Amino acid sequence: MSERLRILIVEDVAADAELEVREFRRAGIAYDFRRVETAAGYRQELDEFKPQVILSDFSMPQFDGMEALAIARQSHPHIPFIFVSGTLGEVHAVRALKNGATDYVVKNNLIRLPAAVERAISEAQERRARQEAERELRENESKYRDLIEQASDGIFATDEDGRFLLLNSHCSNILGYAKSELIGQSAIETYPENDRWAYPIRVELVRSGTLTRFERMVRRKDGTVFPAEFNANWLQNGTFQVIFRDITERRAQEKKIARLSRIHAVLSGITSASMRIRDRQELFNEACRIAVEHGELPMAWIGVVDRDSTKINPVARAGVDEEFFSIIESRLSLNEEARFRGIAVTAITANKSVIVNDIANDPKVSSLKACHAERGIGSLAVLPLKVAGEAVGALALYAEVPGFFDEEEMKLLSELAGNLSFAMDYIEKGEKLDYLAYYDALTGLPNRSLFIERLNQYLDADANTIDLTAVVLMDVERFRMVNDTLGRQNGNELLRQIAHRLESTAAVTRLANPSRMLADVFAVLIRGTGDINELAHLLKEGMKACFGLPFVISGEEFRIVARAGISIFPTDGSNAESLLSNAESALKKAKELKEKFIFYAPEMSARVAEMLVLETKLRKAIELEQFVLHYQPKFNATNAKITGVEALIRWNDPHTGMVPPARFIHILEETGMIFEVGRWALRQALADQQRWRGKGLSVPRVAVNVSARQLRDQNFVQDVQLALASQEGMEPALELEITESLVMEDIECRRNKLAGFIPKIR
Repeated sequence: MSERLRILIVEDVAADAELEVREFRRAGIAYDFRRVETAAGYRQELDEFKPQVILSDFSMPQFDGMEALAIARQSHPHIPFIFVSGTLGEVHAVRALKNGATDYVVKNNLIRLPAAVERAISEAQERRARQEAERELRENESKYRDLIEQASDGIFATDEDGRFLLLNSHCSNILGYAKSELIGQSAIETYPENDRWAYPIRVELVRSGTLTRFERMVRRKDGTVFPAEFNANWLQNGTFQVIFRDITERRAQEKKIARLSRIHAVLSGITSASMRIRDRQELFNEACRIAVEHGELPMAWIGVVDRDSTKINPVARAGVDEEFFSIIESRLSLNEEARFRGIAVTAITANKSVIVNDIANDPKVSSLKACHAERGIGSLAVLPLKVAGEAVGALALYAEVPGFFDEEEMKLLSELAGNLSFAMDYIEKGEKLDYLAYYDALTGLPNRSLFIERLNQYLDADANTIDLTAVVLMDVERFRMVNDTLGRQNGNELLRQIAHRLESTAAVTRLANPSRMLADVFAVLIRGTGDINELAHLLKEGMKACFGLPFVISGEEFRIVARAGISIFPTDGSNAESLLSNAESALKKAKELKEKFIFYAPEMSARVAEMLVLETKLRKAIELEQFVLHYQPKFNATNAKITGVEALIRWNDPHTGMVPPARFIHILEETGMIFEVGRWALRQALADQQRWRGKGLSVPRVAVNVSARQLRDQNFVQDVQLALASQEGMEPALELEITESLVMEDIECRRNKLAGFIPKIR
C-alpha cells in the first residue's frame, strides 16, 4: 500500500491489539491504528479517524462485536469489517458473515491477518468502483449502450426473472441468435439441459452478492456448447449485469499445461529412478509404472533388442492387457519387411522416435485401429533407447487423446529416453559407483561432487541456447538451533524431510537435481527459463512448495525458513565451480540481509574487495584510537527533561572524516574486532561520565549498545565488570542497550549472564 493503512481495533485487551498490529509490521505495511472498547468511542473514531478497515473482537465485557458490526454496516457500510477472535466458533462465524462481516481470523493464527486485510480492502475498493460504475451507468444509459456495443466480451442485462433486457452484438454473435430473438427470452435457454438445475441457485447467489465470478458451459442456438467465464452483478435498479467471454482456448491451454505437468512428473520420476535403481529390470518396471501412474497414460511398455533372435523382447509394461500385449509381441521381428513392421521396429531400425498422433486415420497403424479404439487410445509415441548411438531398446507410450505428442511433449520425452538410455548403458557395463562418493547417506540426495558433475553436463548441453540456467543454493535458517534444542537425531530427521520435499517439488516444478551440498545447505538447478522474472517466480513457488508448510518432528510442528543465493549461466560463470562460488556469495548476502533469495551481481566482487580494504583500515583505526563517542540525549516526553544519553560510536577517519556505524559495525562483528571496540566504548562512556561529574555537571545515565556477538561471548560479563571497576570513587549509572530478540534467543542463559551486575546497570 502506498499510503499508511488506518486501522480501527475494537478490543478490550491492549496486548491483543498490539499482537495484531505487530503482524502488519512484520508484513512491512505502514499503518496508524486506534483502539476502542466502548460503543461511544467506536462511533467517535469512525467519524474522526476514518479507518480503512475495522478489526473487532467478538466477545468483550463492555461492547459486543456483533453490535460493532451492526453500527459499521449502518453508518459506514463501505469499511471492511474483520472479526479477530479466539472464541469465534463456526456457527458465530457464519452468522457474522451473513450479517455483513468481511472475514474472520482466529487469534492463534494472526499470520494471515495482513493478507486478509489487504484482500478485504482490495475487495472493498472493487465494490466501490463497481457501485460508481453502476451509478454512472444509470446516469447515462445511452453512453453505456454504445460502450457495451463496442466491447470485445459478450455483455447483457436481464430483469429479475432472468429475461434479456439488452445485449451487445458480440453477445448475440457468440450465442448464435439475432438480438431480437434474445430480447425477452429467459437466460436459462443458454444453459445446457443437464445444467439448468443450477440456474436458480446461481441467480440467488449473484443477487446476494455471494457469487460474482464463475465459469459454466453455454449452449448456442444450434445446440453446441462451449465453456465461458462470467462476471455477474445485481444492480440496485433491479437488473442483473453480466459480462462473459468464450474460454475455449484458455481451457485448451490449461489442458496442455496439465499435460506438460504430467510429463514433467514422469521425467522427474524416471530420472530419479534411474539415479536410484541399480537393477535393470526394476528400473524398467518402475519407468512403466511412473508413466502410467504419474503421467496418467493408459499404457506403456519397454522392449530390448535381442540381436541373436533379431527381435525386440518386451521386458516391462504397465496398463497393457494380455490380449493387446500378445498382439504387440507378434509385430516385433526386426526381419519383417518395412510395410509389415510395427511402430517399435520402425523406431529401432530408423534409430529415431516415431509418433502417431491420429491412430484412427494414420495408415501406419491401420491394421491395429480396432484394437486401439477398444482401449480408448488416440495417439502413441515410440522412443528408441540408445547406447553409444545405437538403438538397443524402445519405450512405447500411449495417450487417450489424439495429438497428445506435440513438439513440447517430445522434447521432454526425448530427455526421458536419454536418461533411461544412460541408465541402461551404466547398468549394462556393470559399473558400480561408490554410493557415498556421489550421494549423501543421510538424505539420499546427490552430493556436491555429483551435483557439479551433472551441472557441467547441463552447461555443455545448454551452451548454445538462449535460455537461462540457474544454480540455487539454499541454507536452512537457524538449523544449528534445531540441532542444539531438539538433538542431532531430530535435526537429521528434519534434513531428511527437507530432502524429500525438494524431490517432491522437483517432480512437479522446474526445480531440478536437488542435492545436499553441506550440513544444512541444499542445491537445485533451474533450466530453460526465458528471463529473470520467470526464474524468480519459479524459485519463489518452488521454495513455497518446500518450506511453506510446517515440518513435523517428534509429533511437533516446526516452521522452517530457507534463504537462497542464485547465480546464472553464462553471465555469472561459465563453469560449475564459478557458478557455485558466486551462488555461495549471493547466499551469504541473502543471509546477511535476511532476504528470501538474492541474485549474484558482478559488482559483488568489488564490494568484497572494498570490505577487505575497509577491514585493514579498521584494524589501524583501533591501533591509533580513531573511534569517538557522540552522545544523543533521551527525553521524557511528559516533562521534556533529559533522562539519559545514548553513546553512539563514530569512526574519525583522517582521510574521509566521520564514518557512520552502518559502514563498519558489521565488519567489526564479522572479524571479531567488535570485542575490543566494545570494551573501549564501555570504558570511554564511563570515563566521560566521570569527567562530567568532576566538572559538577548533573550527569544522566549513559546507554551503551551491546552487539549480539558481545553478549554471546563468555568474557562479556567480565568485560563489563572491569569497565565498572575502573571508575573508582563514583557510582556509575550505566545502561546496556540489548535488543529484545537477542535476549529471547536463550532467556535463561542471558538472565544468568546479566545477573552479576544487574544492580549497577539498567
